[in-house]
Amino acid sequence: DTLFDRLISSFVGIPMQSIKTNRISRKEWDLVCQATQAITTRKLDLISAAGMTASDIRAKIMEAGYKIIVVDYLQIVGAKGSSRYEQVTNISIDLHTIAQSMGVTVLALAQLSRHDEERPPRNSDLRESGQIEQDADVIMMLQLEKKARPAGPRKLYVTKNKEGELFQTLLTFDGSSALFAVKEINE
Repeated sequence: DTLFDRLISSFVGIPMQSIKTNRISRKEWDLVCQATQAITTRKLDLISAAGMTASDIRAKIMEAGYKIIVVDYLQIVGAKGSSRYEQVTNISIDLHTIAQSMGVTVLALAQLSRHDEERPPRNSDLRESGQIEQDADVIMMLQLEKKARPAGPRKLYVTKNKEGELFQTLLTFDGSSALFAVKEINE
C-alpha cells in the first residue's frame, strides 16, 4: 500500500502527506483516478521480496515474464555463505547471472558504508562486498549537496558506466512527492 501511495504521489504530484491523511481535493481525486487507470494498464507488480533468494526472484521472473526488476535493496535478499561478505557476494553474482542469462534489466539498490560526507561517494563505499562493483554495468550514487539542508538538492554521481561516460549532476528533490529532477543551472 505504501509503495502504491508513493507511486501515485510521484506520478500525479500530490504530496504524500495529503494521501496519508486522506485530505485530497476533488481535482486531485480526479488525477488519482486517471493515474490509477494509467498505472493499472501497465504490467507493474510490487512484490514484497524480503527473505527471497535469487532463485525465488528467478522463478518470479520466469512465471511473470518481467523485463525489468528492482531489488530494494540488494543486502536484504537471502543467500548462502558463512559470512555476510560471502552472502552479499553471492547475491551480487546471482543477480548478475539472472540479468545475463534471462535478458532482464536488474536495478539493485544497495547500502553504502559510512564515509566522510565531505567527499563524493566512491564505489569502494558499497557495503559488504566489492563484488557489487564488479558485477554492475552502471553505478549511481546520491549524496546531499549540503548536510545542513536535508530537504535540499542531491548530487547524482555516475561512478561506473560500462557503456558511457562518468559524470555528476545536481538534482532537486521534492520530499512531499519523492520526486527528483535535474536542476536547471542559470548561467
